[in-house]
Amino acid sequence: MPPVSPPPQLAAAPHMGFIALAPALLKEGLVPLPVKGGALDGRLFEIPDWRHWSMERRLGFIDRFIQDKGRDPQLREFAVQILIAAKVPPNQTRAAWAAILAWVQRNVRYHTEAGEQLQSPQYTLEIARTATGAADCDDMAILIGALGYSLGLPYRLVISGRKRTPQRGDPARAQYIHGPKPETLVVQTAAGTRHLPAGGPVPAE
Repeated sequence: MPPVSPPPQLAAAPHMGFIALAPALLKEGLVPLPVKGGALDGRLFEIPDWRHWSMERRLGFIDRFIQDKGRDPQLREFAVQILIAAKVPPNQTRAAWAAILAWVQRNVRYHTEAGEQLQSPQYTLEIARTATGAADCDDMAILIGALGYSLGLPYRLVISGRKRTPQRGDPARAQYIHGPKPETLVVQTAAGTRHLPAGGPVPAE
């Protein structure tokens, strides 16, 4: 893979037009939250029952959410701009993902939130235009996934969590993977990068 230099920070994330969420996704129990200004209404959602959902259901829903929003041609246009700015050669999947990840890390502030809310990638890009725009981990995963999906890049979603087993009283750390399962999974820990069997135990931080 050819080296990829970090993409320069673009002048600003683009203004994104409104695209309604698919009715099938709204039936999952999402509650659209009003956004001051009106133009962003319908791009921020709350899921009151999120904590009762299984990990598999969460990943499946986030995947459908990514694909629904990733069909936006404006999003694809911006993803192409990121790759051009990073000088990513055509058909270099890993380099393209590296450029998208680097742009999000440099331009979207991480912050936790109360309850469980999902930001559409269009909403996250819009608030990234401000100095206080922030997103939590699932919002960043949605943005990264939607940018890649808009370009036809393959991806999988992974949640590291805890799962109770009949043999153990304490929850064991586990990986939940949605999408094609790799033979190995690359995991970043405090000790560095590790290559682990997919679906195996997750090392303690």
